[in-house]
Amino acid sequence: MKSLIAIAGTLAVLAGPAAAESSGIYLRANVGAAFGTWSTETDLNPGAVNASLGPDRVYGSTGTGFIFDVGAGYRFAPFLRFEATIGYLPSIGFTGTFSNSSVTARSTVSALTGLATAYIDFAGLFGPLPGNIQPFVLGGMGFSTINNGPEDDFANGAYLNTFSGATTTNVAWTAGAGIGIPLSSSITVDLTYRFLDLGERRVGPMLTAPVGPPAVLSQDRADMQVHTVMIGLRFAM
Repeated sequence: MKSLIAIAGTLAVLAGPAAAESSGIYLRANVGAAFGTWSTETDLNPGAVNASLGPDRVYGSTGTGFIFDVGAGYRFAPFLRFEATIGYLPSIGFTGTFSNSSVTARSTVSALTGLATAYIDFAGLFGPLPGNIQPFVLGGMGFSTINNGPEDDFANGAYLNTFSGATTTNVAWTAGAGIGIPLSSSITVDLTYRFLDLGERRVGPMLTAPVGPPAVLSQDRADMQVHTVMIGLRFAM
């Protein structure tokens, strides 16, 4: 985070009084870090005969991963722009502990997102700001396709079994804020914070172990949310 802020500050000095794109179509590309949140896995059908968890839960959290997106936008007014982006979170780990035992669970999650986002640019509302910075807030909705890889269970570090992975597609939403730093009349650097709610991830239904035949159980589910800090470029067309 400190390095991203330092980069943005350096670019602000280099930018001087340059203005960002005045209107029309622009392209964008972002790259940054995704920070996971607490995530609790529960049984989709805890009363089923073949329930995987039943009333038990797996309490854990997702870690930190790399994230990027690309897209295009259009400025409808000095203070208002809309954009469509496709983003990808290649890999973020989940580690949890069963509530009724010391068994731990580990898996890796990836997500593809498509978002339509609206931006309010304060410089367009209030005029030029000190240093020619361009603060903004954002909000948007779209979809996410989450791939939860196979989940491995361990007891005191020893492997027990694997619950198969699953893929889900959900409604996703985002909210955040940031600052734009113009480098020229057509190029702007953005430093952005986004909260991303990606919907639901699932695991199961196939349980396999070193001994015994595979078993089909009810799936488990958990909410999938991340905080992101990204740096990117906007190119006016």
